[in-house]
Amino acid sequence: MLIGGLFLIMISAISVFYYLRVIKVIYFESKNLKLNAYQFKTVYSTGLFSFDCMIIASLLFVLLILFFYPSPLLLICQYLVINSFWF
Repeated sequence: MLIGGLFLIMISAISVFYYLRVIKVIYFESKNLKLNAYQFKTVYSTGLFSFDCMIIASLLFVLLILFFYPSPLLLICQYLVINSFWF
C-alpha cells in the first residue's frame, strides 16, 4: 500500500513538471516569433459548394436530428438485436 502511494506521488510530480513547463512557455517566453509565410497555406480546395461540403452538411444535419430525436435509431437497433437471435 505504501509503495502504491509513493508511486502515485512520483507520477504526480512528473506530471506537474510538464504542466508547469506549458504554463512557463505560454506566459514567460518571448512573443516575438517569426512566422513563415507558408506555414498557414492550405493544401485543400476551399470551394464553397463542392461535393465534399454537401456531404459534410448532410451528415451534420442527420447527426443533429439523431441528437434531438434518438428514438428511431434506438428502435432500429432494438429491432436488429431482437431479430439477430432467431426467436
